[in-house]
Amino acid sequence: MTKNAFFFLVFVQLGNFIHYMATFVSGFVVGFTAVWQLALVTLAVVPLIAVIGAIHTTTLAKLSGKSQEALSQAGNIVEQVTKNGEFTL
Repeated sequence: MTKNAFFFLVFVQLGNFIHYMATFVSGFVVGFTAVWQLALVTLAVVPLIAVIGAIHTTTLAKLSGKSQEALSQAGNIVEQVTKNGEFTL
């Protein structure tokens, strides 16, 4: 791991995580202070949103992997055809 990758991973990503978590927590504190009923309903829905997000991420990762594999196979075929001189217009 290079120094730049380490810097990005630790400082930038950790900073973003802390920022988003602070925004999330402070939003709920303000919500419970202002309108606690609405904040309670929102708190009940957040796990559902997280589950849907996890399913979406998993599905997207699988589709991306299949797409990358198909692209790799297509690249190999093009490379073989151009190497052997079988390519004609």
